[in-house]
Amino acid sequence: MPILNRLDRFVELGWLALLVAAGGGCAPRVEPGDVGAVKGDASPTLRGHIGQSDDDSGVTEAGADLQAATDATVTDAIVPIDAMAADVSSPMPDAGHTDGGKPDASLPDVGSPDLGSPDLGPPDVGAPDVPPRECTAPAQRCLGLILQSCDADGAWQSGAACPFLCAAGACTGVCVPGSNQCVGGDLQICDAGGAWQSTGASTRELVVNPAFDLAPMEVGWANPGVPIVYAATAPGGGATGHPDVAAQSLPNLAWFGGLASSDDRLSQSIAIPAGATKLTFSLDYAIVTGKTGLTETDTFDAELLAGTQVISLAHLSNVNATDTWTPVSMPLPATLAGQTVTLQLRGVTNANNNRITSFYVDTLSLQAVACP
Repeated sequence: MPILNRLDRFVELGWLALLVAAGGGCAPRVEPGDVGAVKGDASPTLRGHIGQSDDDSGVTEAGADLQAATDATVTDAIVPIDAMAADVSSPMPDAGHTDGGKPDASLPDVGSPDLGSPDLGPPDVGAPDVPPRECTAPAQRCLGLILQSCDADGAWQSGAACPFLCAAGACTGVCVPGSNQCVGGDLQICDAGGAWQSTGASTRELVVNPAFDLAPMEVGWANPGVPIVYAATAPGGGATGHPDVAAQSLPNLAWFGGLASSDDRLSQSIAIPAGATKLTFSLDYAIVTGKTGLTETDTFDAELLAGTQVISLAHLSNVNATDTWTPVSMPLPATLAGQTVTLQLRGVTNANNNRITSFYVDTLSLQAVACP
């Protein structure tokens, strides 16, 4: 290849600058007497500032401005070049070696992966942890009777307690579940939904041992005189000590009179509920007498003593004689509600021992429509 063409190729490839930078030992040299190097006006020469010459021998040192002369052409000139300046138009990779993990413009990085220890340094210091949200506004819930609402930050906030019931995130109901009330004698119970449910009218018997059948006899009653309650499972036929009729409610009955000049009494104290709305007194009677005519000589009275007030419940006499059980009843004033009264039964006969009267009483009742 002609010398100038080779130099032009070096310049194109940028190798000349590389060789100059590497030092004078790698620069091309031109020696006098080199085979193929001809000097003269008609011969091609290299000129320009290449470096300092020790003499006029034409030996040049490495410099930066080597170029072909412009006043002549170069024919068949050969310039010796160091082995480093060989044709490197196609540089060969360094086979068998890697680049040590360094970036390379032509070959991929085939170095070993980084297998070093994990980063054990202190943890990153970032923003403080944000607590998780408890809820999403505007949700509501119940905590017992306490109504809670979710605020904008996702936290539950407690409000006032519900008066009756908190359910499904809302105060509801008109009563506390499980409670009860009495309305007009009607017992009402509050259900699980906080609503009043009627149990129906509650009728209560206020008299203790109203049919005289509890043992011992006359339990619940006060008797200041001779025994009044007798067993009467069957009619006695008028025999002494045996009632003329069987009890209306077996086995016992109350027997007033049966003797001349008798004054028989039974009494009982009764507390009437304050919420009572209806009071009713009743009894069954039978009367057997030897008296004739329409004159009252022997009497029986059932009375209610309320303070200074005396309320007549039943008035019977020999005139009402019947050997069949006959009911009698009457309502009582609601003003008695909340009072403690005395129920008194009394039978009185005259002195006629030949014509006596017996008053038989059974199944008394003083009922109140009231809540328990």
